[in-house]
Amino acid sequence: MREVVYIVGAGLSKALERPGSTIPLMGDFLATMADHLEKRVVQIAWADFQLRRALRWPVCNEIQRFIDKVVHGKTSTPAEVSEVSRLLKRLPAENIETLLSESPAMRNRISFVINAIFCAVEWNIDWDCLDKFLRKVLQPQDAKHTFVSFNYDLILDRGVQRLSPEMGYVWDPLNGYGFNSRETIELENSVEAIPGPADAGGLESGAGKGVKLDAQRQSNIRILKPHGSVNWVVPFTGNYDAFCDVPPHVVTDSNGTLMYSTEYEPVSWHGLFLIPPAEGKRSSLSFIQRILDIERQVVRDADEIYILGWSMPQTDTDQVRLIGDAVRQRSAPLKNLTVVNRGAQIDYFGRVASTFGIERREVRVFNEGFFDFVQSLQ
Repeated sequence: MREVVYIVGAGLSKALERPGSTIPLMGDFLATMADHLEKRVVQIAWADFQLRRALRWPVCNEIQRFIDKVVHGKTSTPAEVSEVSRLLKRLPAENIETLLSESPAMRNRISFVINAIFCAVEWNIDWDCLDKFLRKVLQPQDAKHTFVSFNYDLILDRGVQRLSPEMGYVWDPLNGYGFNSRETIELENSVEAIPGPADAGGLESGAGKGVKLDAQRQSNIRILKPHGSVNWVVPFTGNYDAFCDVPPHVVTDSNGTLMYSTEYEPVSWHGLFLIPPAEGKRSSLSFIQRILDIERQVVRDADEIYILGWSMPQTDTDQVRLIGDAVRQRSAPLKNLTVVNRGAQIDYFGRVASTFGIERREVRVFNEGFFDFVQSLQ
């Protein structure tokens, strides 16, 4: 049976955004934060960046007054928030991965900002484009499909969950992420997270209830997320960086449908599990190591690989090395490598070809975005 692997980066989610629901890339993450400045968790993050002198460009007096109000727990009017949002977007762009590499203390804070942004976007994306792609690639029943997603959001996950039954496949959140979770968890009384300065939030004890799904089936599609996911909830030992080494619970509703949740509280026994966007995206936890082992295996065995919106950033050096090592263990070259990006430079495709062990001329290139690629499939 053919083995097909899809390596998915932020460009895929970005390609599916709708007006008014901005999906961030690393280069425009701060501008997207400014778009969501009405959220308290985002205001606190901006204040923290300024207090730590992490921003490399000085802010104007109006922004500083706003930050002072946030620090002292005062509330700004909607008009003030709107004006400061506009001023923040005037600042020179900074890459969030670079910022966090230089200010590692901000990493957990930004994890909760990421969650807040995707909670706001929720399901307001171009499902038609994603559905056309999934229906096309999942149509043959003679292949195993593995998605390696570096995205924290649930867009691809929910698309696969929605369409896999229609296409004759199974994807269950309890076992479809590359680990076996004991149960999903349904969160109640959802509230916006406002992490304190010393701790980064989690589920308050008693805030969630386990959901054991009666019709659990073994997934024959896998979605591997080496950098974590906004719906993965892991116990921790009191220090947010010290997660207990057990498979995550997966956040769903009572029917097992994937969902976003804002219900992450400052004092708790469970935490949102993301590996923040900075250099050294790695974890020694056994469920992450299992995900990486499966990734190595599928890259080594794949007949076809699709790269969808993954720019191979500097902060993903560990992933580039893992893939390169797996490719060198292959018994035969890839039969097909398709790369979908938007406006990428020639040297990017050279790096891709080198990493995956084939000649650049053999790479099938779509450099006008995911929508153009999907149109070509029809």
